[in-house]
Amino acid sequence: PATGTTGRGHHQVQEQLMDRKSYEVHVTRDGKWWALSFPQLGPDAVTQAQNRKDIVTEARDYLAVRSDIHPDSFDLEIVEDFL
Repeated sequence: PATGTTGRGHHQVQEQLMDRKSYEVHVTRDGKWWALSFPQLGPDAVTQAQNRKDIVTEARDYLAVRSDIHPDSFDLEIVEDFL
């Protein structure tokens, strides 16, 4: 192949994608901020984002630091909680 990879390498990449961890992020408006919680990590797993557009970045940064993983190595499922 043009990329120099073999079929076996392609299979390994597919396996890695299938094993990719996914985290639920519950998002709630809290005054001027957005509260982010991560139920899979327990009740103390919380952070915040100032703007709606920053939710994904803040969630990825929090999970990466807390779990010592690369911020692009997992998927997020954003769940908006309305109070």
